[in-house]
Amino acid sequence: MTSGKVMDCVNLVELCGVIVHKYNAGKWLVLTLATALNQPKRDYPKVYWYDEFVQDVDANYQVGDRVEITGRLRTSKAYPDQSIVGLSISPVSSWIDTKFSGDESEYKPDKNEVLLKGEFIRSFTPNPDLAVVTLKTVINGYTYFPRITCFGRQAERAADIQEGATVYFVAHIQTNKKETEDGTQHYQSVVCRNMRVS
Repeated sequence: MTSGKVMDCVNLVELCGVIVHKYNAGKWLVLTLATALNQPKRDYPKVYWYDEFVQDVDANYQVGDRVEITGRLRTSKAYPDQSIVGLSISPVSSWIDTKFSGDESEYKPDKNEVLLKGEFIRSFTPNPDLAVVTLKTVINGYTYFPRITCFGRQAERAADIQEGATVYFVAHIQTNKKETEDGTQHYQSVVCRNMRVS
């Protein structure tokens, strides 16, 4: 940051969907949600829970429950992948429940949104239609370096960002799988929908 002023960073993941998988490893727990953004393809973001959340989430949420989750993108030097760490979780009504209750205003549609605001660190551009941007966000004294994948016009814009600029992203979690010699590999990435540079 060029001004020396402390930036108000944002690193927020908001999800709403159905739990399709739950795994408790003792010291941590992971939930996989099914979310759809008005498209036929669903994404399956994984959310990790630690510390006091493990017992609470394990006891109160099961596969098939519809939930709303807020989280944060966490990065680490020890692990190359970024992950979503859960901050809050609450149950929400399913579509069929709201139909039969007569109060359809209670229904919350699926949500899969990532909001990021931080300092531009670098951009990796293997070709003109693809760029992976790394931001620096400082939240509650912790520094994170989320990576955002940009395609097409957004990739072209990312190539022109100057180091230290403040960048705003609206993105979503995209999941894919690929068959390899070692079996099915699952990938989760943050994909830009729109961005602004200031």
